[in-house]
Order: sequence, then structure tokens, then C-alpha cells
Amino acid sequence: MRLLLKIPAWLLMSSAIIFLTVSFFLYLHTQKFIQSANRTQGTITQLIEKKDHDTDSLYYPVCTFQDSRGNQHQIYSSMGSYPPSYKIGDKISVLYQPNNPEKAMIDNFSEKWFLSAMFAGGGLIDLIFASALFLLLFFMHRKQQPSSQTPI
Repeated sequence: MRLLLKIPAWLLMSSAIIFLTVSFFLYLHTQKFIQSANRTQGTITQLIEKKDHDTDSLYYPVCTFQDSRGNQHQIYSSMGSYPPSYKIGDKISVLYQPNNPEKAMIDNFSEKWFLSAMFAGGGLIDLIFASALFLLLFFMHRKQQPSSQTPI
């Protein structure tokens, strides 16, 4: 019985470590991007509708912005929503690298932190379940050991 609990406990712990490590490196990458990015104003020029597997529609904003050299660029957001988060014509904040403005992102929480938060959440859930299984194993082992106390 204990082996049946040890295997998933170690798998969950391994998964938690992997997820939390990925989350940490995504966080560092995003933080580095934000610190070196220029901030400018962009305009939502399009909402691209995509159907998901349940035939529900998600709307992905497309933003146009001008970099410090006066060149126009477009951002195709990877974050869709229903209802749409923006309307065509909305003014929004954009972050971009001066030397690589094609790698810009909309300056909002979900664009910057969604992936990091998703991996962190998965890692924390795995860590909680792994800890619960290890505690269960500990108490099962403790219960099976004979008591070392001798009656007087």
C-alpha cells in the first residue's frame, strides 16, 4: 500500500519542482524584458475572433504602435477573451525592446505574467498534493511502528 502512495507522491513532487522552476525562469525572463523595455501608447486596430474547441468565440486584440524611431509595428496578442477585453480604437500601453520592437507586448497583467502564474499555480497544487501524500505515508509508518514506551 505504501508503494502505491510513494510513486505518485514522488511524481507529484518532481512535477512541482519542474513547474516551479519553469515559472521562476519565465518570471526572470519577463522581469528582464520589462526592465529594459520602452513604454509607449498603442491603439487597438483589430479584434481577431477565433473559435475554440467548444465553438465559443475568443477575441484576440491587435495593437498598432509607433517606436522611438517613428516606425509602425503591430502586436498580435496571444491572450484572447470573451467578452473582448478591448474595443477597436482603445488606447493602451505597450512595452517593446528598442533594438527589437517586433517582440513587443501589451502592458497588462495577463500578457506579462499569465504563463509564469499558470506554471506557479500548477507547481503549488502539485506540491500541496505531494506534501499530503508524504504526510499520509509518515503517519502510516509511525502507526505501524511498535510503541517504545514500556508500562511501569
